[in-house]
This record gives sequence, structure tokens and C-alpha cells, in this order.
Amino acid sequence: MKALMGAVGLKLVVALGLVLFALVVLFLSVHVVPPISAKIVDAVSGEPLAGMNVCLEIAIRDLGKPVAARSEERLTDPSGRFSFSASIIHTQLLQSWQGYSVRVTDPSIEVVPHCGAFLSGAYFSSFVEGGKLPPQDKMDRPFYFPVTVVSYPPMPPPVRYNALLRKMGFPVGRRIALIPLLRNVEECKPIEDSDLAASCRELNGSAAASTLREVSQRVSSQ
Repeated sequence: MKALMGAVGLKLVVALGLVLFALVVLFLSVHVVPPISAKIVDAVSGEPLAGMNVCLEIAIRDLGKPVAARSEERLTDPSGRFSFSASIIHTQLLQSWQGYSVRVTDPSIEVVPHCGAFLSGAYFSSFVEGGKLPPQDKMDRPFYFPVTVVSYPPMPPPVRYNALLRKMGFPVGRRIALIPLLRNVEECKPIEDSDLAASCRELNGSAAASTLREVSQRVSSQ
């Protein structure tokens, strides 16, 4: 009798262990992306920016290759706001969680892709050093440098230009300031945030800024 009870007890322990293991695996394979909303503004004036392109990317790695679990685009409304609903992402065996990002780009210029896989720090740094920046149409407002706001597990990769690649932080109701292309770096002075002001001076003094000014002048003269 004791042997029978012992066998039943052992089976119960094994069964409970398997259930617990399954729950742990399920917990580790489920990733919740919260609702995300923000207001996009001009870093210098603080004015809201309507019509900016915003892309949400949720990424996983499948057999070592990056895969978009969700990719969705928005345009900021007249008050500069955008929002994305929450997501529940399930990763399977041989898949790994890569986090999520929100990329904000100026739709008037093709500086970086509006949507796509996460952009690395090296990509942004090479952009700042200069490159081909063709405009799409004539603008009545400044051009704006792109920004990607990231939530990586556990930390975003280092990047030289922190104004272009920023940490997500609290995902609801935040304010994202875009740095405009300025005539000279002295126009960055009204920016109160010292780090953002430094990035404004650095970006507007870069080779990419010089190229972008040339493009802007050509567009304005058409």
C-alpha cells in the first residue's frame, strides 16, 4: 500500500513539475507591448508637428534572422500626436525577443526608410557623416532629422548621436522632440535640454546637414 501511495505521489510530483515547467515556458514566450502614444514637436520652438511619419516595429529573431512580428505606420495628427494599440507577441522555439521601436521620420525627404528592421547606431552615424538626401517635394517648413525611440532587452546599443536613437521610457503620453535643419548652430540656443541642445549643434554642424541644406536650397529655388 505504501509503495502504491509512493508511486502515486511521485507521479503527482512529476505532473506538477511538468505543469510548472509548461507555465514557465509559456510565460517566457509571451511578450506584451504596451499601448504607445506621444506628441511630436519641434525641438527649438516646441510647436507640434503634423504629418510626420511614425512607424512601430516589433521584432523577433527566427533562427538568427530578424523578423517583423508587427509593422504599422501612422501620420501625426494636427496636434502632432500619434498612438498605437497594445500587442501580445508569442515567440516559439528557436525564436528570441528583440523588443520594439518607434521611428519618426520627415516624409518630405528620404533620409532613412520610414519602416524596416531596427536601425543600428552605425547606420545613424553614417547618415550624420553625409549621404544622398533627395527631397520628395517642396516644403514650407524646415526639414527634420529622423529619430528612433527603442525598447531593447535589456539595453539599446550605444550610439554616437543620442538625439537620433533614444530609449523608450514611459510609452504613453510622452513628448518626442525632432531636431530641425537650421541655418547655423546658434539657432539651437532656445533648446532648454542641454543634451538635446548639444545634439542639435552636432547634427546641424555635420556633413549630412550641409548636404541637406544644399538640397533644401535647390528645392526652394524650383
